[in-house]
Amino acid sequence: MRTRIAISLISSATIVLTIAAAHAAEVGFDQAAKLYHQGQWQRAATAFAACAETAPDQKKRIEAHFYLGESLLQLEKYSKAREHYRLVLKHPAGKPYLLRALFRIGEASWLAGDLSSGEQLLTQFVYNFPHEPLAAQATAYLREIAQQEPSQLPLASKEPPAEASEEKILDEAAGLQREGQHDAALAAYRELFAQHRHGKIHAEALRRAARLHAQLSQFSESSQLYLEFRAKYPDSVHTAEVIAAQAWLDVQTGDFASAETKFQILHENFSQSAQALEATYWLALAAADKKDSTLASTYVDWLLDILSQAPSAERTDKKAKKQANKLWEQTLLLKCQLDATENRWQEVLERLTQVGEKFEQGPRKTRAYFWLAEASYRSWLVEDKTQSRQFKEALSNFDRLAEQTAKQNTEIEEPWTAIIPLRRAQLRSRRQQWTEVLKLLKNVEHDFPDFPQQHEVDYLRGRAYAGRGEMPRARIAYGRVLDNPQAKETETAAVAQWMIGDTFFHQNDFPRARQAYQKVIDRHDQPQWQARAALQAGKCLEREHNWPAARAHYSKALDKWQGSTSESQLQTRLNWANRQTTRQR
Repeated sequence: MRTRIAISLISSATIVLTIAAAHAAEVGFDQAAKLYHQGQWQRAATAFAACAETAPDQKKRIEAHFYLGESLLQLEKYSKAREHYRLVLKHPAGKPYLLRALFRIGEASWLAGDLSSGEQLLTQFVYNFPHEPLAAQATAYLREIAQQEPSQLPLASKEPPAEASEEKILDEAAGLQREGQHDAALAAYRELFAQHRHGKIHAEALRRAARLHAQLSQFSESSQLYLEFRAKYPDSVHTAEVIAAQAWLDVQTGDFASAETKFQILHENFSQSAQALEATYWLALAAADKKDSTLASTYVDWLLDILSQAPSAERTDKKAKKQANKLWEQTLLLKCQLDATENRWQEVLERLTQVGEKFEQGPRKTRAYFWLAEASYRSWLVEDKTQSRQFKEALSNFDRLAEQTAKQNTEIEEPWTAIIPLRRAQLRSRRQQWTEVLKLLKNVEHDFPDFPQQHEVDYLRGRAYAGRGEMPRARIAYGRVLDNPQAKETETAAVAQWMIGDTFFHQNDFPRARQAYQKVIDRHDQPQWQARAALQAGKCLEREHNWPAARAHYSKALDKWQGSTSESQLQTRLNWANRQTTRQR
């Protein structure tokens, strides 16, 4: 019981002392404010300084620092006043005084005799906060500054400006930047720039301020600072980094030609820098977009050669290694894309078979598996045998890819994902697994509404329905192919029209079959399929026992499509029709 009482007494005492301290601090602040309003600046400054040290409330301490700065400003102790204004800017609790503190720092700089710094800070204040009431006062100061000569500065006889060192200002700016006090950080950087110094610290401030402006989407300000850096420090060890930053600013603002020029400089003149790698990859992408596969391949091969070497000293840290590996994966995928454009599928297959497992788990590895599966599919198409090793590999690769994309459906949003169900269905169609084909194609249109190869899906769906004997549904699917603008003038459209004729033919509806085949001849510029359609149309006439018409039809087709794959069959059918016509006589 005694222990509890003791604790209770201690707690009560603590509460009482805390309340008493808070009350005392409040009284002290009120007294300081009263002295300030009475114009007793020195006594007010002493009282505010005490509050800044003893107030239990952080917000009240920061408020005390602000008014201590105000008191010192009245006492014409401008350098000390600026120190307290900067303390206000550095702390989140100083937000209510942010604009006034920024203005006061510029004002105090001018009053302290630093004409250039004051002019720059006040100009920046007006630029950033044109609608604030203090902007009018800043503008008035600027007009007065413009009329003055250095010898006429109002404080030539005041205390000599005890300027904070460049290092201190740079550290303050960096601290403000880390704390998210961006306006205050930029004000500190501007104060540093206003000293018109030249050297390592000034160069570092230029880079940091430029990066901060870019982070805040203030691209023009960022660009100006980077330009100043390159003009003043052309031989800096950070030149490559700055050129890269300028290039990415150009990309963000849509000036791709300027960005390409800077990336080219990095590739040619700073090839040993880390920035040259990213720059070269961008150049490769740009060349690929322009359909210049030769130039793109040159950049890609250069990159792969560099990235395949042992990591250099500057790339030995974990973050740099991870970035280099990411770039290697991206470059290798671009190499596969370029090879695919040139139908070099065997090269894609061999390359990914060797290095595909080196990819880190994630979307890029899944994309590598796509290129591997597509390459195995294209290699199989060359021989078109369902029992071949290539067929089995293509089927296995696409089935595995389907499982991977299903697991990563929230990470992968690329056009090639729609190819997966199409390829799986195409492979199964060669084994006439029509029910499985329809199942695979069921949701393609819903899941990929903008799929440019939807006409291929509809064609394959028509094949599956026809394979199951559902001819009306097959014709509907083939009709969708013909209605799709993407299919216009493609071989798929001609085949779909031919297959419509085939569905009627198998139903012994020879007049409508012949009409459908005739549309292939009349509407599609695909000679091989036109010749096949002519052959089938002639067979329809035979089934209708119209031998003279069949003979004339075959003769005309032979004249029109000499050298087609159907030529020998057309000649055979013509001979047969001739014999039948002779018999009928």
